[in-house]
Amino acid sequence: MNQTFNRKDLLAAVRAVMKAMPRKINDKNKILGHVLIKGGVVTATDLDLRISVPVIMATQTLEQVFGEVALDAKGVVSVLTALTTPQVTIVSDTEGHGAKVNGLQVNGLDPVDFPDAPGIYTENLKRSSIDAKSLSRALDQTLFATAKFDQKSILGAVYMEPTALTATDGSRLSNVAGVDFQGDIGAIVPSEMLNKVKPLIDKLKGVIQFTQAPGYLHVTSLDFSAVIRLTGGEYPRYSELFPSDVEQKMEFDRDAMIGALKVLKANLEPRTNLIKLDPETGVITNSTDSVTVPFKVVGDVKPFALNFKYFLEALESLNLPQVVAEMQGALKPIVFTENNYKHLLMPVQAR
Repeated sequence: MNQTFNRKDLLAAVRAVMKAMPRKINDKNKILGHVLIKGGVVTATDLDLRISVPVIMATQTLEQVFGEVALDAKGVVSVLTALTTPQVTIVSDTEGHGAKVNGLQVNGLDPVDFPDAPGIYTENLKRSSIDAKSLSRALDQTLFATAKFDQKSILGAVYMEPTALTATDGSRLSNVAGVDFQGDIGAIVPSEMLNKVKPLIDKLKGVIQFTQAPGYLHVTSLDFSAVIRLTGGEYPRYSELFPSDVEQKMEFDRDAMIGALKVLKANLEPRTNLIKLDPETGVITNSTDSVTVPFKVVGDVKPFALNFKYFLEALESLNLPQVVAEMQGALKPIVFTENNYKHLLMPVQAR
């Protein structure tokens, strides 16, 4: 292999795909700490997630296009960072188990050992596409509501369907309706993998293509591609959780409430992480302090308690100056709404 790249482009590509690598590398999974450079594409994987980023080669002969090398990712970053030349040339050794980058040695392994991507079979496929900016915003309003304590189950995933994205960790639920997937999709996608891919989605302009095969979601764009292992199971019937008859409402200034929460954060009770709200008086308290935020109230809204972190994240997911929350009682779900976005938050029993 003898390939020449723009140094900054190659460095950016390697750093981007490294998000797919496992947190811990040992002798058994050593190849997963390497990037595969093949045909002008840089790839990394941890078997549950595979990310590939194309890099334009300065010259392209048949030898260069078909050559491949698996190099230690950290070693590549170290060398590319140390160099200052606009272009770099990667020349693999005769056995293909390492390479010199502008004459500097980078260790590698046999590229034959690099895991292959899961295949796309012709049966049971679902194909769809969506505008990247729309998907990015919908992920902003759902990913935070997934469970951090259970990444392997449905609670640690985002449910993608043709017209909506949904996430829940059992105590809260985010749903973005009106998401315009062109085509068919019904995928339960692990949030850990989406969080690794999302920085790449955020930079995109244009359309992202999805091909859902049994067990995997293949993501394709002009700037990157990814293969994500899906979470199995059947997603709960979340629409039944939103109350149909609303008896009580409260309205408050979003920025004022966020400011009040940040004041109360310093002296939260570590064990419960709760705040108590009394909309009638506007008083919000933690274990020792209190602040006041004006509320407009409709109905008999009783005092209630919320998880501090969950309430703050719900407010930060909204882009409204005034927030209207709907509820049916002190221990009934509270629903925040912004256009096609709904966030349901369960109050907490306070003692």
